Amino acid sequence: MRALKPGMLLGLLALLVWVLGLGVLHLHLRFNLNDLRREMVALQAQEDRLLNEINTLRGRTEELMQRDRLLALAQGELGLVRCGPDQRDTVRLSAEVTTRYAMARAATAAHEVDEPAKGEDSWLAALGEGLGLAGQAHAADRNRL
Repeated sequence: MRALKPGMLLGLLALLVWVLGLGVLHLHLRFNLNDLRREMVALQAQEDRLLNEINTLRGRTEELMQRDRLLALAQGELGLVRCGPDQRDTVRLSAEVTTRYAMARAATAAHEVDEPAKGEDSWLAALGEGLGLAGQAHAADRNRL
């Protein structure tokens, strides 16, 4: 048999190292692919859960937009009372409710840049007038006149 030349032996050794490197790289990529698949399944489950929550919230929003439900909310949570156009009653809103609606109004104003700015109590006025209800600030203003 013939003896291998040192150059040929180095080339064969380099080829073997290259093949082993590709094998290790393949295994590494295979494990990464499995990890990504597990993450993808978890993220898809989270997406499904969030979509269900969004649909539930949309349903609740539609429910709250019904006039009867809005009236019950205004009377129950806000403490507004029904009154005629010539009669105004005083309603005291809690600090928590006032703060919550002020925050909602500020968030809405930040998103509606194109619309002109409305008055400080316009949200309450619109709600009260739309339902025939009056809040404390409006009743006080009417009593001063």
